[in-house]
Amino acid sequence: MYDTMSSARLFRNEKIVKILFETTPDMLTILDKDGKILDCNHHFTKNFGYDKSEAVGKIGPVDMVSDRDRQKAISAFNQLLTDGIKLNVPIEVMRKDRSTFHSIWSGAKLSDESGNLEGYLITGKDLTDVKKLQDDLKKEKDQKLMLIGDMTARIAHDLRNPLNVIINSAKLLENQLKNNPDENISKRVAPILRSAERMRHQVEDVMIYVGARPLNLSEYSVLNLIASSIENIIIPDNIQVNYTKDDIKIICDGKQLDAVFGNLILNSIQVIGENKGTITINWKVDDDHIIINFIDSGRGIPDEIMPRIFESFFTTKQTGTGLGLIISKNIIEQHNGTLSVKNNPTTFTIILPVKCGRLA
Repeated sequence: MYDTMSSARLFRNEKIVKILFETTPDMLTILDKDGKILDCNHHFTKNFGYDKSEAVGKIGPVDMVSDRDRQKAISAFNQLLTDGIKLNVPIEVMRKDRSTFHSIWSGAKLSDESGNLEGYLITGKDLTDVKKLQDDLKKEKDQKLMLIGDMTARIAHDLRNPLNVIINSAKLLENQLKNNPDENISKRVAPILRSAERMRHQVEDVMIYVGARPLNLSEYSVLNLIASSIENIIIPDNIQVNYTKDDIKIICDGKQLDAVFGNLILNSIQVIGENKGTITINWKVDDDHIIINFIDSGRGIPDEIMPRIFESFFTTKQTGTGLGLIISKNIIEQHNGTLSVKNNPTTFTIILPVKCGRLA
């Protein structure tokens, strides 16, 4: 009686396993110890376009994976050999007709009662619909961002002209006050200039961010670019800017690099604030690269902020856009260079090929 009941339970369990194997929405396959397919369910054959007889015997991590992800699949299978389980590996797999689709796979070792390896159970999910939904959402998001970008660019452009009028008028008044000093008026002119310059800087950030443009390459003097960047910024009396007088010529987009240099100098000014401080700019040539350092005596960047320093819209300033550094980084990378930062003292380092581009 016991043996009959035990057999009945086993038979019933095997039927349940078979039902689950065939009705689960996931792709299921059983591999032998060498990774060859021993069995697979209906969803597996349907997605891959094989009859079961065609799929059996194929090496799952190799024959069913696109060329692009084959090494990833082999590495995941090797890790499965070591750890006994491997979860959620995204892999682009290949159908019988050589077309591909996105999927995600997990695997586990199958062992007998004595712990001897018998094979592997591999499960996969077809992500085609998910990928399509993600692409559709991204496309919709990109369209909205494009509309926002166009609108933002128009607003920024409309603001730029009156800001220039305010700045030029304030500078003209400032020059006139040199000949006819008036302390009360002078006190009002300086804040106007600082505020207008800050607003113009923010408008320029937005204009560059929403309207990235190709490089306009020419030969420029690094010394002249640095000097021009300093000249275009109002340097407070409490801050001294020192820079190397050695010169080197590089091929670059001078206007865009001028914007990067100006942004880094302005950041240093804002960090130093009302305290007495210095900004030191130096550069040297190492083989066919130029290394430019912007060093300031400010308080430094907190450790918790450092990983986010180049994120879009991330800023600790109440009046900042959070775009300056990401724009600068993008411009430098467009020149095949790098922009990095470190503390003690705070140093932004630009590394550029001396020939950042090739003149036609």
